[in-house]
Amino acid sequence: MSLGILGRKRGLGAVDDSVKYPWLRVSQDTLELQNATNQALQAAGFCHIPPTGILDGRLCGARNHLTVKSREFFGNDMLFSSPSECEKHPDELMLPIPGCFEPTELKPGQKIGTTLTREDWILVGGALAATVAAYLMITGSGAPRAQRA
Repeated sequence: MSLGILGRKRGLGAVDDSVKYPWLRVSQDTLELQNATNQALQAAGFCHIPPTGILDGRLCGARNHLTVKSREFFGNDMLFSSPSECEKHPDELMLPIPGCFEPTELKPGQKIGTTLTREDWILVGGALAATVAAYLMITGSGAPRAQRA
């Protein structure tokens, strides 16, 4: 079973997977993603999210939280990719509930996701730099412009 790690592009050229993962509608793909997410949540000591097959703030928030805290939970930086619809509902993200399971250490060679390699971090840094540069160009917040005579 895939945990949906590094499963889609972000930023420029992002993949629209809203048909596969529709917001607040049932889909088999969402159910599979929920089940995979629950494996990671359990390993990190969090309660499962209900396996409803419906993409909502619980699933998006859980995947975001697992990514942000992956080094703390799993000892590695990991990216738990989220469906594109999650980005359209940032105010609806919910943190997973802790304490339902005892956190478990990963056994050597046990895969719960894909760790980010040096090359992955370079791509993330490059995408972030390009986004900041584009923002500065659009808003005109960059270096002062020369005055024309």
